[in-house]
Amino acid sequence: MRWSSFAAVLLLDGLLLACTVGTPMPKAGTDENAVETQVAEGVSATLAAVGRPSPRAESDPALAEPTATPTIPMPDPTPTPLPPVPTPVPVATDTVAASLEPPVSEVFPETVYLLADEATVDAYTIRFWSSEPGDEFLLPNNIITISAEGQRPVQIEMVSALGSLNQDGTRIEWRRFGDITLGELTTGDITGDGYPDLVLETYSGGAHCCFSSIVYELGPSLDRALQTREGNCGGDFEDLDGDGVLEFITCDDIFAYAYCSFAGSPLAKVILAYQPGQGYLPASSRFAHLYADDIIRHTEQAKELSVESYESPECQVLPLVLDYLYTGQPEKAWSELDRLYTGPDVEAFRAEIEQAVTQSPLFAFP
Repeated sequence: MRWSSFAAVLLLDGLLLACTVGTPMPKAGTDENAVETQVAEGVSATLAAVGRPSPRAESDPALAEPTATPTIPMPDPTPTPLPPVPTPVPVATDTVAASLEPPVSEVFPETVYLLADEATVDAYTIRFWSSEPGDEFLLPNNIITISAEGQRPVQIEMVSALGSLNQDGTRIEWRRFGDITLGELTTGDITGDGYPDLVLETYSGGAHCCFSSIVYELGPSLDRALQTREGNCGGDFEDLDGDGVLEFITCDDIFAYAYCSFAGSPLAKVILAYQPGQGYLPASSRFAHLYADDIIRHTEQAKELSVESYESPECQVLPLVLDYLYTGQPEKAWSELDRLYTGPDVEAFRAEIEQAVTQSPLFAFP
């Protein structure tokens, strides 16, 4: 209530009080002047009680007495709580996808792809695309795209797995098929150059072929550090020498179906090591000690007199020969071939082996 209104109410109450209680009602026949005097005195008393000057004091300043202005306590205002501010809702993935042009597959050009996940790593945007529902028979039918301003965009098809560096930085852990997401999968540095790497695997969907392992370095420029040719061998990344740089362990299937069925064909172990500016290169000879168990097992296999479990003598002795060749011991490889291979065409067989391994991108003479 405003002060003026409040004072008016008090004044009115005082007047009524003075008229009804404080001032006796004039008797009949009383002088009118005396009545007016009594009323005036009652009003003055009421005004004095509420701190207001009497009308006579207002007309005659000499009669005015200073009175303190009454202080009327007002209740402390209680703040009204504001309604909570709503938290912005992130834009849905399908809304983001609607503003992007989906990739066109070279393998399945009629397939429509939907954005399943995306991540930003430094200047690069990595998007994971999956075929629309109803195309499950084409799995793994996934595409990874990598783009950045000033860089030529990259598109990788038939992505079956993404790799992330484990907590102690010693190996890559794979996430496959329906469990593929981005995020932490694109933050590991496996080459030791200080930049994150994108590690992935593709798979064509056959019974045991074909796999390819790929590594992209997300540095000042988008560089491909590894892309193995499609074949029967996948692979794993592991720090074999404790230097903080991960090696790639795979196998070479150049002799698959050459002398026997796939089940009996030799798959020589191969180790690739990263070289700055060159990518992953054959380095099996640097890790010859890791072939010790293979050499023992393959030596026993080659010594077997009975070949009932093998489709040819070539497949019986070839794994041991390849162990020695890939670890940088060609003299030992040929001496074991001469000792253990009983066929009359040993020289022709040796020539075939030499020709095949020298043409393989996974092999290098020491």
